[in-house]
Amino acid sequence: MGQSADAFARKNDIHCQFDDMSGPSLKTVKHLFAASSNCCSYPGCRQEMVTENESVIGEICHITASSPSGPRFNPALTEEERDSFTNLILLCPTHHKLVDDDTARYTPDLLRDFKQMAARNGMIELSPADAAKAQRLFATHIEIHAAKGVRIDVGQAKTIHAQNVKVRGRAKVVRAAHPDSISANLDMSGYVKYLIRRYQKYQHADKSKLGRGKYVVIYNAIKTQFGRSWEDIRQEHFPQLAEYLQFRVRDSKLGRNLGKQNNKLFSSFAEWQMKPEKE
Repeated sequence: MGQSADAFARKNDIHCQFDDMSGPSLKTVKHLFAASSNCCSYPGCRQEMVTENESVIGEICHITASSPSGPRFNPALTEEERDSFTNLILLCPTHHKLVDDDTARYTPDLLRDFKQMAARNGMIELSPADAAKAQRLFATHIEIHAAKGVRIDVGQAKTIHAQNVKVRGRAKVVRAAHPDSISANLDMSGYVKYLIRRYQKYQHADKSKLGRGKYVVIYNAIKTQFGRSWEDIRQEHFPQLAEYLQFRVRDSKLGRNLGKQNNKLFSSFAEWQMKPEKE
């Protein structure tokens, strides 16, 4: 999850003074994540920014640099404008290095074109799971700028001694699953994802419903029914969650029509365990 610089310092026992903070906001990162549909914005690259197992691969990149020494720096921009949605793009590490190493070819206008093309397949809204991924991307975007001459080993340091420390960069923050939650059990979480995909597949076939909302509504429905996202539901309630999702699949328009013809709509948990289905 995203956290403020002060919270990051308290959690890691960092004793220092934070100066004026900058960097993209969580709202901006969520906007970038949705616009790129969790993919690198370089044409033809489908590298996920945050993978299904919550590994953060992508990088939040400036179209025009945030500092004078960076690529494509534009002195006319304010610090706030440099960290705004307009001046940011999501790229995988490979393409981030590629565009920064060849600024003559990869101009600000070309990068904006890349971003605009990627947005054609962007998300209208974020599901709770996608929002959590966007927050994870935001949380990893932490850089520490210490006073001149101060050497810091971020990987090992418990206490940082510096005059001023600015947090903006890439320290990985991992939200561990509770050991009793469904997300901590590979079989249970896999089956839940399978049922959700089945439901979304049947919703896709319902042409009477428009927009991305028909896909993400199931996440809100689970939260309303159980009081939390499916990842945080305790394993003891897995049978109720599975039964609820099975009901939603059967109750979809296509599910009702297929059910009348005695078609099998989904595998049981035991059947799925024997042969896990990915679709």
